[in-house]
Amino acid sequence: AGRAAMSLDAASLAANPATMGELTGSTITVAAMPLQLDFEFRGSSEAPAHATNEEGIATVPALFAVHRGDRFAFGLGAYSYLGLSFDAGNQWAGRRVVESAGLATFNIAPAVAWRATDRLTVGASVAAQLARPTTRIAVANDAIYYGPPVGLPDGQLELSGDSWAAGAQLGLLYEPTDSIRVGLAWTAPVDHSVAVDIQAKNVHPVLATL
Repeated sequence: AGRAAMSLDAASLAANPATMGELTGSTITVAAMPLQLDFEFRGSSEAPAHATNEEGIATVPALFAVHRGDRFAFGLGAYSYLGLSFDAGNQWAGRRVVESAGLATFNIAPAVAWRATDRLTVGASVAAQLARPTTRIAVANDAIYYGPPVGLPDGQLELSGDSWAAGAQLGLLYEPTDSIRVGLAWTAPVDHSVAVDIQAKNVHPVLATL
């Protein structure tokens, strides 16, 4: 069975809010998923470089709670849809393009399901989603036209920002027979516009003035 038709626990509301109608009573689901990215870069003989991931193990938490009455079920989810990051360090040839980058998201989503008939349940949820992108880039301090002091190592630019945006889900659960269950879910796209803060570290005095 697909996730849109499964009603295993309170976490089901993240896939299809209508599945809350199949749960009994009140239930809470807590999850903590460890995540470690295996990232490696190897350059060619013409452009030798080597970089490996420097991130540790991250834990992605989630909390779901559902209360079901006779015909209505109400739920709340706090979880992440996606997240990814890497850190290539400052020793590889592409450090002035990117050293590290990441994107984290977090959803707070209340949901409701209505058991219209003994065979049909419909559900909906509205989410407030936080997106947090980050990037770090090496900056060359050795351009001749900067003037003294000369021979400085690379500086760094760090870019980061936060954005809140709205999302939504609609779901349907239908049981044509006692042994068949069909689930259908639609997730609305979430559009973010992030105002990015820029921090410069250890850059040439000319660049620091700019």
